[in-house]
Amino acid sequence: MEHYWKIRAISQLRGYKALLSEIDNAPGEIEELRQQMTALKSPGADGGESHGGSGRSSDRLDSLIDEITDREEALKAAKASAKRTRRALEALSQEDLVVLSAFYIDDMRNPTDYLMDRLYISRRTVYVRRDLALAKFRIARNGL
Repeated sequence: MEHYWKIRAISQLRGYKALLSEIDNAPGEIEELRQQMTALKSPGADGGESHGGSGRSSDRLDSLIDEITDREEALKAAKASAKRTRRALEALSQEDLVVLSAFYIDDMRNPTDYLMDRLYISRRTVYVRRDLALAKFRIARNGL
């Protein structure tokens, strides 16, 4: 259980780009759901309801409202999580950021060799720096 923090920090870093993508895409998806809801509520060409006001259209409307609410709450949580991660990354040294980016954010093919060449350090030192940077990130993002 002592390494749970490490697994959690790695997960937060690996998921950071996807989280940013979700934040970018969610408003458009929410808008599409709102348009579906508007279309469902708008009257048809004959002046009646477009779907006859049946129980199914009412159920669909309720479902859309629930989905919009869920997506808005998820977007709010994603923004908060991304903000915490960004602030934690900004608090790190440039070297720590390079190390964590190579291993977890950018998901490089061979981060160890890259960092050995970039930082002029041994393989063993790469792993020591990775673990230290991960610990610093965890503290900056999640506290002790």
